[in-house]
Amino acid sequence: MRGPGVPAVIERATFDLEAALEDPDLTAIDLLHPLVRRLIEQVKAGFFAGGAESGRVAYVVTPDVGEVTALAQVIARYAYTLGGETTNMELLIPIAASLAGRVVCWGRDARPLLAPALRLTSEQVPLADVRADGAEFLGSPRLEALVKDVIELQRQELEAEYQQFARHYAGADGMKPLIHLETRSSDLLTVTMLYPQV
Repeated sequence: MRGPGVPAVIERATFDLEAALEDPDLTAIDLLHPLVRRLIEQVKAGFFAGGAESGRVAYVVTPDVGEVTALAQVIARYAYTLGGETTNMELLIPIAASLAGRVVCWGRDARPLLAPALRLTSEQVPLADVRADGAEFLGSPRLEALVKDVIELQRQELEAEYQQFARHYAGADGMKPLIHLETRSSDLLTVTMLYPQV
């Protein structure tokens, strides 16, 4: 993974952005870190080279779902304008849905279905079933609309949160009104099929 902005060794790293802000010796590993960007690009390159289900569909068996559920990880890109300056941001949004493309939950509400919160079992599912279910989900005519709807809901939530923050700190030095928040693009990165425990 060596490359521009990625040293041979990262001595001290964390996924906790608050911890990195408090300790200048910690390197924050987030979606904007060059290492993560390179990993995402490699996953995407492998996906497009290998076909629809190649390299991005996994499965687990868990008592935390009552039906077969697809947990998609979508990266959404937004741009917002503050005081005439445009800034880009990326968010990783988990979306849990039925095979037919009905949303079960997304964003914060999907956190219980993410590791390490998810309870796992050692049960196995035939790989042919996983492939068939993954293909059904990825081929669902509802999937594109589902992702688009969730990304728009996230955009509205972000905008509302910022507006609340701006109202709370009105008059503080450097605070400028939000002019516009727009969706730029998105990618479906991975899908984990969640199977209920038998």
